[in-house]
Amino acid sequence: MKVLCVIPARGGSKGIPKKNIVDINGKPLIEWSILQAKESGCVDYIHISTDSPEIAEVSKKAGAECAFLRPDNISGDKIGTGAAIYSSIKGLSELGYEFDIVLELQPTYCLRGSKMIAECVSLLKENNKFHSVITCKKIDSTEHPDYALEKSNNGFTKFGLKKPDEFVRQNLRPVYACHGLVLAAKVDNFLEKQSFFIENCHSYIVDDVNRLMDINTGEDLLFVRMFTSVYPEYLS
Repeated sequence: MKVLCVIPARGGSKGIPKKNIVDINGKPLIEWSILQAKESGCVDYIHISTDSPEIAEVSKKAGAECAFLRPDNISGDKIGTGAAIYSSIKGLSELGYEFDIVLELQPTYCLRGSKMIAECVSLLKENNKFHSVITCKKIDSTEHPDYALEKSNNGFTKFGLKKPDEFVRQNLRPVYACHGLVLAAKVDNFLEKQSFFIENCHSYIVDDVNRLMDINTGEDLLFVRMFTSVYPEYLS
C-alpha cells in the first residue's frame, strides 16, 4: 500500500512570524516532521502543502517534495487543513501519483517521533475495519466534559453534570481529546468525506504528555527549545 504524507504549512502566522521554519535544535521546525516521516520507514512520498515559496524551498532541502503551491482559496487562516489534504491528493493524482493511505503531520507537533507514525500506518494496513486513525489523549482532569463549566450572561458560573469538588479520577467515564500529531486515513475513505473524522475511525492513545506539545505561541516555542536541548531524543 502506497503511503502519502502531507505536511500542511501556511506561510502566514500571526503568533510567531515564519513559525514553520523557526529554528528548533538546529533545524527548521518543519524539517523535524519531514525527518520523522522518512525515519518511520512507511512513507513513500512527502508533500508539503504550502502557499509559501520560502517554506517550499526549505522543505525540499530537507528531502520533501512540493510540486505545486497551495491555491490561494484554501490558504487563509480560517480554512481547515482538510481542504489542503484533499487538494494535495487531487493535485498529485493529476501528476500521475496515486496512493492508498494519506497522512497529515502538523509541523507544530514536532515531538511526535517516528514510531507513532509507523504504528498509525500499521493499524490501517493490518485492519480492514479501520478507515482512519487519529491521535488522542485521555481526559483525566476537571477539563472532563462532566465537570466543564459555563459562564452565563449575568456572570454567574453554571456547573456541569458534576461539581469540581466531587472530582474522583478513578470514576471518570473514558473520554478523549483529539490532538493532531498524526492523522491517517485510507485515501478512498478520505476523499469521500474530505476528512479524517469519519466512520470506523480508530483512536490511537498518546500516553506520553511530552509528545503532545504544540507550538502556537512564543512561550510554546521557548519551552520546546528548552525541552529539546535536554531531551533531543523526542525529535526522532
